[in-house]
Amino acid sequence: GTPLVDMVMTCSWNGTVPNCALPVSIEGIQLQGAKWQNGSLCDLSTDDPSWVRMPDLSIGWVQNDKLQEEDGVAVPTYITKSRETLLCELKVPCPAGEVDSWILP
Repeated sequence: GTPLVDMVMTCSWNGTVPNCALPVSIEGIQLQGAKWQNGSLCDLSTDDPSWVRMPDLSIGWVQNDKLQEEDGVAVPTYITKSRETLLCELKVPCPAGEVDSWILP
């Protein structure tokens, strides 16, 4: 087996986690302050709801040297909407060149 220190948790928004032996599917995640459109984060319009349901995703542990990095922004994920307990950060795709615009200074 591979030591845990040599592994990293990653996610996939398109169904499969490359190089992951046992991915887990998650549904029902909600996003505040942005929306999901055409496979990536987008700004909200004035008539959009502030909370939107995200598509199902898969998460899993992969070896550091087999991780296939994709462009995206690390989004904090909490247990509840009250944001009292941080669960993890999930990398969410965003349009190329826009990663910095999603990060608060």
